[in-house]
Amino acid sequence: MVTGLTEAARVQVTAEDAGLTYVNSIAVARRFGLYSRRRFVHQHHRVTLLCKGSLTEPARVFHLPPEMPRGRTGQIYATDLWTDIPEQRRRNLLRYDNSLHPALVSRVIRATTDLDHLVADPFLGSGTTAIAALQDGRTLLRRGPERGELALHHGTHPCRGRARHPARNRAAHALRRAGRSPPA
Repeated sequence: MVTGLTEAARVQVTAEDAGLTYVNSIAVARRFGLYSRRRFVHQHHRVTLLCKGSLTEPARVFHLPPEMPRGRTGQIYATDLWTDIPEQRRRNLLRYDNSLHPALVSRVIRATTDLDHLVADPFLGSGTTAIAALQDGRTLLRRGPERGELALHHGTHPCRGRARHPARNRAAHALRRAGRSPPA
């Protein structure tokens, strides 16, 4: 779950009240935050990892991302401060306030899911989670923007036919660039 800093605590408490368990928080550095003259600028995204059940649940997975820093003996150090993720800049294109770089979302998905796991994106804002999940070979659960229906998609484009929704257009374009085409 990625939230702004002002909502992170509220989201975490609400999620825990709904039965989820707090796992970890990750700070992802960004060059410029939203400017403020009344408080310090939040110069990072906050990723809050939550899971269903206990931390020792056998179904919960954690894969060390190979692109993370390594210790002296070569072991991967999965740190909670990520400074290697580039910022999401989309010059002259529609920009979402909380638009995330696909590398950030992909790392979280690959670290916390297996190939046969389900990735949920109830908001489908800019489509980054959909793109990353599908490119990483995960099954995507999304809420349809028209009637609020739920749909499962595995390794395919999150919508059928021509997309009218900007996030789905962006997902289709990214899949075509990667050499994969959405089903007709």
